[in-house]
Amino acid sequence: VESACGGGLMIHLYENHLGGWYTLDRYEEPDYCGTCRESDEHVGAFQSMEGVALKLLKENASDEEIRLVTGLKVIIKFEKARTE
Repeated sequence: VESACGGGLMIHLYENHLGGWYTLDRYEEPDYCGTCRESDEHVGAFQSMEGVALKLLKENASDEEIRLVTGLKVIIKFEKARTE
């Protein structure tokens, strides 16, 4: 989880208890669902949507889910490492 540095605006990432993710520009304590007695989970606070996208990628979110939450397109590139 990334922490605030310098007091800038943070992006708070939540995992919805019914599936999927969403962001808020402020921290909110998740409420419990009256139907299933579960709550959303605060995943972390990030300084950029790129940070959110990286966390979602690590959480095995699909490319489409990452695009929907962050507005960013996932492009992964591998290059052969140089041996010295």
